Amino acid sequence: MSWKIFRDPCTRCVDFFRSEPLFSLLLIGTILAALFEGQRLSANFSKYLDLPALSAITAFFITSYLLECSGFFSAIATALTRPRKGISPSLVPAGLVLMTEAAAALMMNDAAMFIAVPLAVAVARVSGSDEKKLVVGVTLAANIGSSLTPNGNPQNIIIWMKWRVAYWVFVYSMAPYVLLWSLILVAYIFASSGKYVAGEAPPPISLRKRVALIALGLLAANIVFVEKGLWIEALAVSLIVAAAVEPKVLLKFDYMLLATFALMFLFFNAISSLLIVPSLRGLGLIVVAALLSQVISNVPATLLLSSRTLEWLPLAIGVNLGGLGTVIGSMANFIGVRLSPVTVEEFHKCVIPLFLVFVFATLALYVASTI
Repeated sequence: MSWKIFRDPCTRCVDFFRSEPLFSLLLIGTILAALFEGQRLSANFSKYLDLPALSAITAFFITSYLLECSGFFSAIATALTRPRKGISPSLVPAGLVLMTEAAAALMMNDAAMFIAVPLAVAVARVSGSDEKKLVVGVTLAANIGSSLTPNGNPQNIIIWMKWRVAYWVFVYSMAPYVLLWSLILVAYIFASSGKYVAGEAPPPISLRKRVALIALGLLAANIVFVEKGLWIEALAVSLIVAAAVEPKVLLKFDYMLLATFALMFLFFNAISSLLIVPSLRGLGLIVVAALLSQVISNVPATLLLSSRTLEWLPLAIGVNLGGLGTVIGSMANFIGVRLSPVTVEEFHKCVIPLFLVFVFATLALYVASTI
C-alpha cells in the first residue's frame, strides 16, 4: 500500500513528461537555474520573463484561434484544393502550400498548422502526391509564410518589439528571402506531385463571415497596439473580443503552450546573461542563428542571440531559416509531425536535403544584397 502511494504520483509525472517533454525540460532547467542563480533570477525576474513580448504573443495567438474558428482559411483552402476539370492536379498541392504561407503570415505558423496538415493528408489522396512530402511541404510553408510578418511567429514578435522595427519595414526587408524560400518549396512540391487518382475531395467548410471580419479587425488593431508599445491594451482587447464573440476560443486556448513560452523566456534569458558570446553580425549571425536553431529551436536561439547583436535583419533571417530544418528547429515542425502520419525520421529524410538548399541559397542572396 505504501509503495502504491509513491508509485502513482511517479507514474503521473512520467506520463506528464512524455506528453509535455519541452515544458518538463524547461521546468527542470529553470529550477536548476533558480538553485544556482536564485538571487540573479529573482532580481531580474520581470526582465527575464519579458511580459511585453509574452503578452503580445498571447494576443496574437488569441486572434489566430478566433480566425481559425471563423473558418476563414479552411473555407479558402478547401475551395482552392478541390480538383477541377482542366486544371493540372500538380497545381492543387502547390495551391495548398501557398495558402498555408498566407495563413501563417496572418494567423501565426503554429495555428496555421492545425488547418494545413489535415488538408494536406486529404489533398495527397486526391492529387496523387506523396503524402509525407506534402505534409513536409505545408509544414515548411507555415514557417516560410510566418517569416514575412512581425506577427507571423514568436521569434519575429520578439525581434519586432526589441528593435521597434516598423511593420512594413520588417515585411519589405524579409520579402526577398520569403520569395526565395517559396520558389524552392514550390519547385519541391511540383517535383513530388503525381498523376490524378480518384478519391474523395475535402468537404466544403462554411465561413462565419461576422466572426472572420471581427478577427481580421482585431488582427489589425493588435498590430497597431504592439507597434506603438501598447502590449497591455493588445492583450486586454483580445481577451474582451474573444470572450464576447467566441468564448470557446478562451477554453480552446493552449495554456500549456503559453506556459512553455514563459519558461522558455525565463530560462534562456537567464542563461544568456551568464554566457560569454562574442558579438555577431551579418553572414556569421545568419549561420550561427540557423544552426543554433537546429539544436535548441528558433525561439530560444532568438532569446540567446538578441542580446549579442545590434542587427535585427540577419538575426530574423537566421532564426526563420532555422525553422526550415529539423523537427527541433521550430514549434510548427513538432506540430506537423504530431498531427500527421509522418515520423521524425521520415520528416528529416525529406527536410535535411531541402534545408541545405535553403541555407546556401539564402547566404548567396544575402551576400548579393550587401555587395
